[in-house]
Amino acid sequence: RRDLLRDALIARGGEGLTLTIGPEQADARLSTFTLVTSTYRFGPLTGVIGVMGPTRMAYDKIAALVNHTSRLVGELLE
Repeated sequence: RRDLLRDALIARGGEGLTLTIGPEQADARLSTFTLVTSTYRFGPLTGVIGVMGPTRMAYDKIAALVNHTSRLVGELLE
């Protein structure tokens, strides 16, 4: 399971906020889930914070929460 989640986070690509919904997942085993992620920086390193949930969830609320949390983590690490 840990490898499955790690691979999904690696496959997400891009910087900032990303929503990967259902069949957009790189692994078919995750096709019933949504992954909402956002990146943060710590010097030269980039990290990812995310929420995995059902394909039917309040995307606007979850996306805002994940984005806000990643900004806070980035600020705390500065």
